[in-house]
Amino acid sequence: MIPSILIVSENAKLLKDGLNTVIKDTAQIYTTISGLDGIIKFQEILPMVVIIDSDLPDMRGDSISSVLKDTAEGKNATIYLINVRALLLNAKADRLISAPLNYEVFFEQVLHDLEKKIFFYMRSAEIEQATLNQKGMLPTKISNDKVEVNFIYSPYNILLGDGMFFWQSPTTDTKDMLYGFLFDCTGHDLASYGQAGTVWVTLRHQLEFLEKEVYSNLGMALDNINADTFRFYNNTDEPQLTSLIVFCVDFVKKELRYAPAGFPEILFKKADKLEKIPTSSHPIGFSQNTKYEEKTFSLENVQEIIFSTDGLSELFLSKQEGNFILHEAKHDDVSAIFIKLKNLSKLDGFSN
Repeated sequence: MIPSILIVSENAKLLKDGLNTVIKDTAQIYTTISGLDGIIKFQEILPMVVIIDSDLPDMRGDSISSVLKDTAEGKNATIYLINVRALLLNAKADRLISAPLNYEVFFEQVLHDLEKKIFFYMRSAEIEQATLNQKGMLPTKISNDKVEVNFIYSPYNILLGDGMFFWQSPTTDTKDMLYGFLFDCTGHDLASYGQAGTVWVTLRHQLEFLEKEVYSNLGMALDNINADTFRFYNNTDEPQLTSLIVFCVDFVKKELRYAPAGFPEILFKKADKLEKIPTSSHPIGFSQNTKYEEKTFSLENVQEIIFSTDGLSELFLSKQEGNFILHEAKHDDVSAIFIKLKNLSKLDGFSN
C-alpha cells in the first residue's frame, strides 16, 4: 500500500507543492477543488490524511469533514480543516487550523501525523497485541470496609509508557497491608512499551520479596530494581530512565511507607484540602550507585492518597489554589492511583 494524502481546496496546487518539499516520497498527494469531487476521491483512494479548505466553491468544508468522519474509513483518517474563520460546532475534523495559515508549521504537522499513521498501519498487529498485553497488566479495583482503591489509565496515543499495580496481602493479627507501585518511563507507544513491561515485571517481583519480608524496607526493593535496570539495558546507547514510586499502606500502624525514584507525585487529602508530599531522588537507571530510602507518613485524619505521573497533580493543585496556568494543554500519558481511606477515626489509634 502506498500512503496517500487528499487535498480539497481551490489552492490545492499551492498546498501540494509545499507539502511535497516536506514529505518528499513518503506519500502520494491527490487534489480536488470541489467538495463533491473530494468526497468521491476519498472513497476511491482512502487516504491516511485529508486536508479540507473551509472556503470551497460548492459546499462548506466543515460539512465535508463531518460526512467523511461518519464513515468507517474516515474514522481512521486524520482530517484537517484549514482556513477556519468562525466557531464550528459540528466539524468532526481532527485538527482545526485558523486563517491565516502558517504554511511552514502546517506542513511539518501534516508530516508528523502522516508518519504516525504509517507507523501504526505497518505495525498494527504488533500494536494490537501489545495493547491487550498492557490492559492485562492493570490492577483490579479494591473496595472494602477499610479502603477503596481506583485508578486512571490514559495513554497518550494507544500504548502507555506508564505502569501500575496494587494489591492487598492476606490479613493476619499483626499484618494488614496494601502494596503498590506507579511508574513513568521515557517515551510513548512502542518506543517505551518494552521498557514499561520489563519495569512492571521487575517491580511486581521485587515487591513480592518485600511482602514475604525478604527485604526489610522499600529502599532495598528499589536498589535491586535499579540494579536490574542496568543489567537489562547495559548495552544500549541511551539511558533508560524511569520515575516511580513504590508504596505500602500499613493499616495496623496507620502509616504510609513509600520510596520514590525521580520526582513522582504524591498528594494527600486532609480536611478536604489537597497537599503535596515532597519527593526527590534519582530516577531508576540514572546511576548504578544510587541508594534509595524508605520514608513514612502518618495517615491520621487523611482521607485520600493520590499517586500520579507528572502533570496530573499540577492540575489538581492549580484548580484548588485558583492559579491560572498560561500554557497549552498537556499531551502525555496520564496514570494515577487513588486510595480513599474509610472510617479512619473509628479505627484503633485514631482520634477525631
